[in-house]
Amino acid sequence: MANNPRNNANKKLKHHRNQDSDDFDSNPEAWATLDKNFKQVQSVLDRNRMLIQQVNDNHQSKNPNNNGHHKEG
Repeated sequence: MANNPRNNANKKLKHHRNQDSDDFDSNPEAWATLDKNFKQVQSVLDRNRMLIQQVNDNHQSKNPNNNGHHKEG
């Protein structure tokens, strides 16, 4: 098992992954971009959550038989 091709491939992949991680860790601009993008995505998700809640509230207010509980028919 000293010269297992699978182990060698895994070592190379791990080394490559670690090298990429080191490059990213040492790049503050990449972190700033990632942070900015995550904030933008979170803003969109928050807005979508609010819109869904408004639609649900609107739907409930238009249902004359609505007592706040879901009844299976």
